[in-house]
Amino acid sequence: MQRTTRNVLVVLAAATMLVTGTATTAQAAAPGFVQESVVCKDVDGGTWCQGTASGSNWWSTKCISNYYHPTNRHSSTAIMGGGSIRGVAEAGQWSYAETEAGTAHTCYTKYNPNF
Repeated sequence: MQRTTRNVLVVLAAATMLVTGTATTAQAAAPGFVQESVVCKDVDGGTWCQGTASGSNWWSTKCISNYYHPTNRHSSTAIMGGGSIRGVAEAGQWSYAETEAGTAHTCYTKYNPNF
C-alpha cells in the first residue's frame, strides 16, 4: 500500500509542476528563446553596452560590446573562444562588436574612447 501512495504523490507532484508552469533550466534556455544579459553604463564620456545573448545554436553564446561617444572616434571589442571582433566608429555613431562561441567560453569586452 505504501508503494501505491508514493506513486500517487509522484504523479501529483509532476502534474502540479505542469499546471503551474514550473520550468527547468533546460526549458528556460530552449533553442529559439533569446536570453540577454546586456548592461549599459556611462563611461569616459560615452555609453558602453556589453554582455551576452543567446547564440545562433542552442550550445552557443554571443559576446557583445557596443560603445557610443559623441565627440571622439572610438572602438569596442568582443573576445570569446579564440574569436576577437573590433568595431570602430566616428564621433556620434555606435561601434558594434559581436562574436560567438560555445557556452563554456568566457566573454571578455572592452572599449576605447579615443581610437
